[in-house]
Amino acid sequence: MAKVFEDKMMEILKHSVSLCFDNVKDIENVGKVFIMLWKEKKVSSPMYSYQIDQKWVKKHKASEYSKSMMSATLYELQADLEKLEKLFTEADREFPTVFKAIYFPKTSNFTMNLEYDAIQEKTGEDISDYFDQWVEDNIGKL
Repeated sequence: MAKVFEDKMMEILKHSVSLCFDNVKDIENVGKVFIMLWKEKKVSSPMYSYQIDQKWVKKHKASEYSKSMMSATLYELQADLEKLEKLFTEADREFPTVFKAIYFPKTSNFTMNLEYDAIQEKTGEDISDYFDQWVEDNIGKL
């Protein structure tokens, strides 16, 4: 059976989740993994962090690996973003500016939200501040 667009997209996003989840040292206490893949015009940025023991833990505080490992993860997330863009282009679909995913490791489920509005262009907001606000808004939600 041929994979449909949504299956291919989910496969890429699951890879992104696994990259981030493999990068954390306190695996058994991770409640959520937050991932945001953002692209506006020719500028893009993947971001991720964690909820561990009901607290927000940024990637550099949660990782048992070196900065080079975190850089490799960001590089791979950037590659996933490029794969998503290619998938959307080949399917003749509008490419979102933001992919937001929250992974729940205890249930192996995740939520995803796609946004199409230009964040920086419209609001002038720094994308890292936008990511931080999104995580803060979702850290305590189920």
